[in-house]
Amino acid sequence: MKRIFLFFLLLANTVLCLAQEENKHGLQTCDDIALNRMHHGFSYDCRMNSDHDVIFKVFKGGKLFQQFNVGYVYLGDGETGNDHVRLADINFDGYADYLIGMDFPRYGMAVVLYNRKTHEFEYDENWLLQSPLFDKKNQIIYTLSNNGPAQFIIRTMMPYKGEIITGTTLRITADVETFNQNSSPEFRVENKYEFLGDDEKCYEGYNKSSSLPLEWQNVLDAYGLSDQYFEN
Repeated sequence: MKRIFLFFLLLANTVLCLAQEENKHGLQTCDDIALNRMHHGFSYDCRMNSDHDVIFKVFKGGKLFQQFNVGYVYLGDGETGNDHVRLADINFDGYADYLIGMDFPRYGMAVVLYNRKTHEFEYDENWLLQSPLFDKKNQIIYTLSNNGPAQFIIRTMMPYKGEIITGTTLRITADVETFNQNSSPEFRVENKYEFLGDDEKCYEGYNKSSSLPLEWQNVLDAYGLSDQYFEN
């Protein structure tokens, strides 16, 4: 249990550090790629309604231009979420988009994209980012999410023509033995690092991060997840 607690504590500290400075591997946080506040002349307002859905409004010239219900993203204790809206080029097209919500465990941040062809904004419920890292050179987004006790998933998302292509998925289990003792047989794992296919079945596994492909070693280093934190 102590190892699991330390793992969660490490993750929280890692996310905080990522938000403060660019990492050394060319991967960036949404704050690193944030654009200035002159965002095509648009302004916004983000609030939670009586049904606990978050309503995101875009204004142009002081008048309502577009409105989106982005579901329930975490806004903290208050109904107003303007402090939790960021401007960043999420889809690598050179134009600022909106990232909505707090980067909080079990919740994702909603994305409202600017369409440079129609000059309007678009919302897709499939765009939900958790602790994102952006590889601008290869136009890949990595997201880190919780998948049970002491187990995390890193997924790749690739924006392409306004859609999302889901790529490789890496499952990380901090303590395989402890995890298997507390899991049903169908959820048991064999290795600390296992790649998953579309059917969520493992097709490749490793017990050390150093044996992973180099690009994934860089991702783990950027997130602060390395073998020293997973020793039994």
